Amino acid sequence: MASCASFMESPLVLWVETFANGRSIEFQDLHDGIFLNKVLQQIDSRPVYGNVNDTVEDMNSRLQNWDILIRNIKSFYVDVLQQILIVKLPNFQQICKEPEKEASFSEIKKVLLLILGCAIQCDMKENFIDTIKSLDVHVQHEIVELIKEVTDDTEFIMHIEPTEQLETYTEKMFNHVTRLLKERDDYFEILTELAQERDFYQAQIRGNTALPLTTPTSPEKHHMVVELADCKAKIRKLRQELEDKQELISDLQVDQDDNKGIVSKLKNENATLIQDARAARLLRDELDILREKVAQSNAYQTELTKCKEKLNELEFYKSRVNELREDNAILTETKNILEEQLSTSHKRVETVIELENELMRYRQQVEEMTLERDADREKIRILTEDNAQLQFEKKSNMNESTNLEHELESARLKISGIGGTLSDQMAETTNAKVLRLDLENQRLKKKIEELRDSSLIENTSLNLELEKENQRLAKKIEKLQGSSNDSSQQCIDLEQNLHIATRERDNLAQTLETLKDNYERQVRELEAENDNLQQTVHVIRQRNEQTNDTRLKELEKENKQLHETVTAKNQVTSKLEHENRQIQKSFSKLKLNSDHINELETENSQFEKENSELRKNIATLQLICDKSEVLEQENSDLEVENRKLQKSVQTLKSALQKKESLEQENINLTVENKKLERSLHSMKSASSRIAELESEKDSQNREIQQLRKSLENQRNQRTKQEQMELDLLDLDNENQRIQKSLEVTTKRLNQLEKDNTDLEVENEKLQKAMEEMKMSSKRLHNVEKESSELENEVSKLQTSKAVLEKENKRLKQSVQLKDTTVDELTTKCNIMEREHRSVKRTLETQKETSSKLHEFERENREILQQSNINKKTIATLREELVNEKIKSQQLSNELEKLNGELERVGINKEKLVMAEHSQDEKIVWLGFVKGLELNTASFSCYSIVTTNEYQMDWN
Repeated sequence: MASCASFMESPLVLWVETFANGRSIEFQDLHDGIFLNKVLQQIDSRPVYGNVNDTVEDMNSRLQNWDILIRNIKSFYVDVLQQILIVKLPNFQQICKEPEKEASFSEIKKVLLLILGCAIQCDMKENFIDTIKSLDVHVQHEIVELIKEVTDDTEFIMHIEPTEQLETYTEKMFNHVTRLLKERDDYFEILTELAQERDFYQAQIRGNTALPLTTPTSPEKHHMVVELADCKAKIRKLRQELEDKQELISDLQVDQDDNKGIVSKLKNENATLIQDARAARLLRDELDILREKVAQSNAYQTELTKCKEKLNELEFYKSRVNELREDNAILTETKNILEEQLSTSHKRVETVIELENELMRYRQQVEEMTLERDADREKIRILTEDNAQLQFEKKSNMNESTNLEHELESARLKISGIGGTLSDQMAETTNAKVLRLDLENQRLKKKIEELRDSSLIENTSLNLELEKENQRLAKKIEKLQGSSNDSSQQCIDLEQNLHIATRERDNLAQTLETLKDNYERQVRELEAENDNLQQTVHVIRQRNEQTNDTRLKELEKENKQLHETVTAKNQVTSKLEHENRQIQKSFSKLKLNSDHINELETENSQFEKENSELRKNIATLQLICDKSEVLEQENSDLEVENRKLQKSVQTLKSALQKKESLEQENINLTVENKKLERSLHSMKSASSRIAELESEKDSQNREIQQLRKSLENQRNQRTKQEQMELDLLDLDNENQRIQKSLEVTTKRLNQLEKDNTDLEVENEKLQKAMEEMKMSSKRLHNVEKESSELENEVSKLQTSKAVLEKENKRLKQSVQLKDTTVDELTTKCNIMEREHRSVKRTLETQKETSSKLHEFERENREILQQSNINKKTIATLREELVNEKIKSQQLSNELEKLNGELERVGINKEKLVMAEHSQDEKIVWLGFVKGLELNTASFSCYSIVTTNEYQMDWN
């Protein structure tokens, strides 16, 4: 736990903890692989391999998370950073199985180092560097050291494209390849031991103890003799070819020495010729300078006349500019007048809009008054109806009152005797009612009359007011129509004035275009004259150069031819040396084959002796068989049994032979079992390393592919270098031409500087005129656009003059740059020659390696074919071995039976023992031969396995 706590306080863990957004992480977060996958997603948002298990329940899910993490890190280094991981990849199986051991801590630290390298070299590296700066100072120092280890250490990573010189890059690659070859050999030894152990245990599981071996038949012996004769004939031919090629090589070496002497002489002659050529060039340059001075004097005179013509044209342009200024002043005055007219027309339009609004308002009021008038008429109609009803009621009341008076009078007449008090009272009440009704009637009449008078007065007043307002509005409308007609007429006049102004603007634009065309035409004429002068100068140069250049070209051609012959002969010698090496190798192989053939011949003679002895034994056996046949005739009852015995004897002979071979194989298998037991112990320790070996094997295969790509790139570079050599010769010629043109340009620059001073004086005058134009153009608003076009044209003229000034400066700079480029090119030529020599050396070594590769590939194919054939034969032999074991058991049982039956028959056992003894000797010799064949077969299988592993490593 103390080691776990110290690991969690390490700088890499503290840096990774910054990705947890303030949350403290535990050791379980690191060895589960979930948190580290999230960190890598923040660094690289394009995960190549996904499907991370967010819930880790068992070791399989943990292994899957770590596998995805390691693959994504490898793809980021290869695809994004263009780097190869040379360091051994972390053993995530160790982390998943035993996370709390020291070995797993070191593996997790290696993973965190790789993630740090990804973060420092990704697109968001500035953010990650800022987070590192926020940590403690001692943590920052340690992380800086770790970053240097990740990015700068060649034992950790290597760039796909070389960032340094090829020699250092190839040295580093050679060191890595040697390390890989050592590791390959170690792993091959481990794999062979493991394969032996596997075969041993498989044999134990199946119950196999030995492999069957069959004796070579007579046609196989004949085939071996034929092959022996062919090999001897091939050896003789190869010896003759070797002698011929050695003689040819000696002749070529003599020719090479002669050619070297010729090349040295030619180099000396070339140096003297180069010195003569330089002196001729100097004289030719002086001639060119004098001729150019003569040509320049004439050119300057023509340019002076042209400049005088330009001055006259500039005076014409000045007068034209003054005219344009006057036109602009007139246009500004017309513009101001038109603006004033537009402002007055706008005001009138606004008053018309206001009057229209007032008209709408008055019309609404008239509509409201008419509605009120209709309502008043309705009221009057209702009042008249009420008045009529009241009058009708009044009349009815009057009638009632008269009726009552008549009734009263009749009542008085009838009741004369009754006192006058009641009649008086009734008369008083009726009179009071009548008076009250009269008063109400009069009051109502007055109201009706007042209402009629008031309604008439109001209606008449309203009608009068409405008529007055209508008259006033009609007068306003007439006035507004007149003003609108006036404004429309003014607008038409303004539009006509605008059309006139646009026409004048178009005319001015046309005049400017004509001026521009004239200026461009003059510029073209000047450029054409310039080109003619340059062509004449070029023609004169070519005439002068043709005399000396022809000799130089001939010498250069001869030098090239000599170089080509030398390179061709060097190539021929290198090819012959390569072929000589191959012949020597084949000769050594043939020597080995001849020794092997001699051994086979001796063995063949021994086998023939054994065959003669076996024939003698067969003759004795035939005598025994004849005697047995006589006994069969005598013993007719035992004829059938004797025939069975003869068959069983023959089967026993073959069984005994096979038994001896099986015993020999048992001895070999016991030896192999001991070896396998030893390799078992090593296999137990190496089982944990197999996963690492497979991953490293993949990385090694990738590195080998990259090496092949680098070989192709170097071949392309060789072709480029050959082109560069040709370009160098062209550059030398161009440098000489440039030196001549420089002197011409310097003289012309001086003349152009004088012309530039005159043009600058004129430019100052034109700039003053332009400033005055700008002051006048500020007063314009809408016409500014039209006048700005004129100013643009003038500015273009200024820019053209500025361009000429810039060209003069550029020519001066180009002269200086060309001087520097000449020096740089000479230095580059020397560097390229050195690099060319080094590349030639590397290419020669690479050619030798490529030829060796082709030979290895061819031999590998042959060995693979032989291995397939051997595998098939081994499988068949194993099946035969099983069958022969069963047969041997059956034969042993039958032998015991036959021995008992022979004793019964009475056959002489001593003769049988002698025959068996001779057969035993023959079987021993056959077992010895088969043992030799087994050893040669095991040796060939071992060589096949080694060549296959070697070929796999190269692929």
